[in-house]
Amino acid sequence: GNAHMSNTNIRSYHGASVSRFSYSDYAVGCAQTNVRESTMAGNENLLEVSDDNFSQEIEKSEGVAVVDFWAAWCGPCQVIGPIVQELATDYAGKVKVGKLDVDANINTATKFNVRSIPTILFFKDGAHVDTVVGAVPKATLVATLEKHLG
Repeated sequence: GNAHMSNTNIRSYHGASVSRFSYSDYAVGCAQTNVRESTMAGNENLLEVSDDNFSQEIEKSEGVAVVDFWAAWCGPCQVIGPIVQELATDYAGKVKVGKLDVDANINTATKFNVRSIPTILFFKDGAHVDTVVGAVPKATLVATLEKHLG
């Protein structure tokens, strides 16, 4: 009886620690999945930019625009994607924020000499004014943005 009891205790304790671990693991996985899904689906502030609409949406637009050149297979792009999404929300109505899939829109990527991704291009009144390459912290993108908004 006693041996069986202690066995059960060990098993239930072990079970609790495993489920606690799985739960946090699941929560993290869940958050990432949601971020990725909303990034792919886009939100009302995040623009899907393409070869077809780049001129209209970016080069002919007033004010500051930011375009994230990315691809689905690019790991660092998945890191910066949610940050770009946050910028779209944070600067809604002030800055146009878009994403351009380089695999599907090779002409625009070539035109701006995008050789490695992620590359974030900054435009002011349709002119290319700044470039940030790599999965940089949000603060870097914000500082670059503020410089051109000022």
